[in-house]
Amino acid sequence: MRAKAFTKLVGAAVAAVVCWAGAAVAQTQTWNIGVGEDSTSVTATLFGKTLTVRGTGEMANFLNHASPPWHNDRDSITSLIIEEGVTTIGDFAFYDCSLLTSVTIPNSVTRIGGGAFAYTAGLTSITIPNSVARIDNIAFWGTGLTSIAIPNSVTIIGAFAFADATSLTSATIGSGVTSLVGETFTDCANLQRVDFLRREPMTGVGQNIVWGTHPSLRIYGFSENTSISEYAGITFIPYQTDISLDPSEAHSFDSAQFGYNARDTLTVTVAREFVLPPGAAGTLSITLSGANPSAFALNRTEIPNSAPEEGEESITFTVMPVLWRGAGVYTATVTVSAAANNEKDWITPQSFDVNFTVTAKPVTITGVTAANKVYDGTVDATIREATIVGKIGDDDVSVNAAGWFADHNVGTGKPITFGIFSLAGADAANYEISTQPTITGSTANITAKPITINDVTAVNRNADSTTTVALAGGTLTGVVTGDDVGFTLGSGTIATPEAGNNKPVTTNIALTGADANNYTLTQPTGITVNIATVAILVSDRTVPGASSSEEAAVIAPVSIFAGEFTAGPNPVSRNSGGVDIFRLGRRFEDGVLTVYDASGNAVNRVNISDRPTVDTQSRRIAGSWNLTDARGRPVSEGIYLLKGTVTVNGKREHVSLIVSVR
Repeated sequence: MRAKAFTKLVGAAVAAVVCWAGAAVAQTQTWNIGVGEDSTSVTATLFGKTLTVRGTGEMANFLNHASPPWHNDRDSITSLIIEEGVTTIGDFAFYDCSLLTSVTIPNSVTRIGGGAFAYTAGLTSITIPNSVARIDNIAFWGTGLTSIAIPNSVTIIGAFAFADATSLTSATIGSGVTSLVGETFTDCANLQRVDFLRREPMTGVGQNIVWGTHPSLRIYGFSENTSISEYAGITFIPYQTDISLDPSEAHSFDSAQFGYNARDTLTVTVAREFVLPPGAAGTLSITLSGANPSAFALNRTEIPNSAPEEGEESITFTVMPVLWRGAGVYTATVTVSAAANNEKDWITPQSFDVNFTVTAKPVTITGVTAANKVYDGTVDATIREATIVGKIGDDDVSVNAAGWFADHNVGTGKPITFGIFSLAGADAANYEISTQPTITGSTANITAKPITINDVTAVNRNADSTTTVALAGGTLTGVVTGDDVGFTLGSGTIATPEAGNNKPVTTNIALTGADANNYTLTQPTGITVNIATVAILVSDRTVPGASSSEEAAVIAPVSIFAGEFTAGPNPVSRNSGGVDIFRLGRRFEDGVLTVYDASGNAVNRVNISDRPTVDTQSRRIAGSWNLTDARGRPVSEGIYLLKGTVTVNGKREHVSLIVSVR
């Protein structure tokens, strides 16, 4: 290794102030290191392992490596902070601070002094701001730097500035550098690439700037500076910034189309007949239009500026489809352009389109069953369950198909025929049915449709011994339009025959018509009826021996047949055993008379018929009442009305008879 050259010898006025805050508190030391009469303009403070330089103006240059006031503490310093306002870093300022790993340099610094960071073996990286104009001799001799970027603001780099930095592998010399004093990277044994970004010829280049570097070292720059190779003794590789994209050759598909959920890729090829300077790296972008542009992404976007390897002619980029996304037709627009931090128009943007198709994934349909349904007047059938074999994950896909029952009527186990099956759902477009399923033996049930009947009323009537009432009205609700469905009201039923208001009525309305069996009728509720009492009018003209006190109102139809019948004996003793009903005139077929008491309550019934029995007065006996109620108990004394109808020549005729029981 060559002997170290120390050329800068500048005195420094150094004052030290040592402050102690106690044995348990870290020692703080402050030194005045400004230039000129006011040395306090710049100070350095060591607290713990951090040395902070602050103030305004230049930092003093030190006579040699042992002159800085913190020299004896150099092995404890790991962090250096130079604050804004300080304009220079003095000679030998941080020489041999071997444990220094972090350095902050502000944009106010314009010069880095000779030997300022020499032998800082722990310093692996540093950012030199774009305010520094000069880097002096041996400034970074023997550092641990792995790469260095000299900003465009620097114009002069001193001798041996980065010599003996054995970990250094790459260096970029900014476009503002006009002079390299010489031996710049001497003995940087692992240095493999140096980039010179200056387009204009350099005015001063010393000898042996890369002496003792790595055997594979390459120097890159613009063609205007090929003379650098004369000083370096190494072949100079000029930059070539003409990036080529040939739409007919520079890209390809593994296939013109690929399947949904596949891993096939679009390959984009960029010609490698170029060498890009740092900061001029190209970027590759892709814009997709079509079914689902978010379904694809480039595996990388940066075009590296490294030299092509032997036998390598291109850079390959791939467009990877994201799983479970987007069957359809796409256009990919691939664009090459300059990187965002380019300072010059080194790369001309260019682009081309690639068309491709992502095909739907084939699936099969199994396990198809039909759904039961309530009668609706149609033969339509729907799918209850089906399995899509080949569907991916939770994709939203379902099965549709038209189905038909053999007929529309109610029944169980009814055969079903299915038509063409199709897919539905948000992800349906990503799938296709490979083969239409063959469905045999599929059946389902059609159950009767419940319907209701409204507006049914019960007809009020007078009390008799029966519990049936007449019904009226009625409108069916829920019948399918066009169906042949009617109804028969029949009779309503009350719980007891006694008179009363709002008596609940139950119904047994029956459906009729050709389509009646496809429905079930819900019997109406809330129907009531009023059953009125029957009053009886009795006078001495109709009942022999009756007194005026037995008169009462009679609310009943006037008998048009009463003259044909009579009752006797009348009055009758309640202990006599009974009273007979006699036919006096025309023949009749049969009849029923209800027995009412004076309050209008039905107490019994008398069946009458045209019998041949004849009493002593040549009257035919039609029937008898044994003077008991329906339970066989003797009735009380009073006036009773025997009221009902008989059939004469197929016509119902009213009969009313008054009987006095004493």
